[in-house]
Amino acid sequence: MEECVTFCSRYLGDIETKENRAARGEEDGTQHGKGLFGSRFNLDYNTMHQIHCYILGNIDEISPLRRIHLDTIRSCRTRAPPREVHQQHNEQFASWFQSYVDDPTNNDECPISAEIRALAGGPLCNATRYSSCIVSGIRYRVQDRDARKRTQCAGVMVTADTVSYASARDHNPREGSVAYYGILTDIVEVYYSNQQKYLLLKCDWVDLERGVKEDEFKYKCVNFKYLMYPKNLPTDEPFILATQASQVWYIADPVDEGWSVVVPVSRRDTYEGSLLSTSLSPCVQSYLFAIEHNDKAIRTSNQNLIRVFYDDHSRILVVIFPTPQTCLDTVLVLSCDPPGLHCWLKLLIWLIGST
Repeated sequence: MEECVTFCSRYLGDIETKENRAARGEEDGTQHGKGLFGSRFNLDYNTMHQIHCYILGNIDEISPLRRIHLDTIRSCRTRAPPREVHQQHNEQFASWFQSYVDDPTNNDECPISAEIRALAGGPLCNATRYSSCIVSGIRYRVQDRDARKRTQCAGVMVTADTVSYASARDHNPREGSVAYYGILTDIVEVYYSNQQKYLLLKCDWVDLERGVKEDEFKYKCVNFKYLMYPKNLPTDEPFILATQASQVWYIADPVDEGWSVVVPVSRRDTYEGSLLSTSLSPCVQSYLFAIEHNDKAIRTSNQNLIRVFYDDHSRILVVIFPTPQTCLDTVLVLSCDPPGLHCWLKLLIWLIGST
C-alpha cells in the first residue's frame, strides 16, 4: 500500500506530499539564516565593535571602498611593508568608511546606496540573541543548549582567505585558504535599519598553531584548551556571518586526552559525488561519459540498450544499463546539486534482468 501511495504522489505536483515537501530546517526563504528562541538585549561596546568591523570587512557591497582605502594608505606610505599596510587598514577602515560616506563629494567616485549609508552609521544598540538557528538547512545550537541534547550542533568551521607572513619583517605576503575550528557560544542578529540585518555566530576559535594538528591517519584534531581570543578585546574577531559557517562534529580522541577529531557534516539527503564515482568500474564510467557527451540512448557491445530518463529541464535523473557478467541491470539515480552539475547521489539497487 505504501509503495502505491508513494508512486501516485509523484504525479500530484500541486499537492504537498512527503515526496515534494520542503526538507526539515528550511529557512522560509531568508538568505542570511533564521534564528530560533530569541530575546532582545543591548550590545556592549566590545561586542558592537567586533561585529561592526567584521561586517565591514566581509560584505561584498563595500569591497570597492576597501580597495580605495588600501590604495590611499599605499599612496601615503609608499615604503611601508604590506604587513603594516594591512594592519593600518584593519584598524582605521571603520572610521575612514564613515567619513568617506558622509562626504557628499565622494558620490561621483563610488555611488553611495542607502544600504552603504546604513552600514556607515553602525549597528543599532538593540539586538536579538538566539540559542539556536538554521542556516542553509543546517541547525546550529549554542554550547550551553547543546550540552543538554543528545545530538551535537555546536561545532563550527569556517574557511577564510587570509594573508600570512613568515615574520614581522617578511615583505612577501602569501595568500591562501585557512580552515578555522570553533565551538558556538552565541548567536546574535544585529540591525542597521528596519530592513537591513545580519545574523552572526560567535565562537571560541582554536589557536591554529597550538590547538590544531593532524594525527597519523591525516585526520584534523583540535584542542579547545588553546583558544585564539582568550581576553575578548575589541580588536578580536570571534564573530562570523552565519552564511559563512560549516558544521562539524568533534569526537573525543580516546588515546590523546584533550584532543578531538574533526568530522565534517553534510546536509541531510546530500552525498558527495566523488565517494561513489571512485567505486564505479571503468566500464560503467565510460558508459556515463558517453551519455553526457553523445546520444540519449547508447548501445553497448552486446546490443543491450542503455536507458536514460530526463526531467523537464533535460537533466539526467536515472540511468539503467546492463551488466552482462551478472545478468543484472544497474540503476543509477543522479541529481543536479548545485544546478548544472551532475552529481552522484545513490547507487540504489540491482534489479534482476532477463537471462
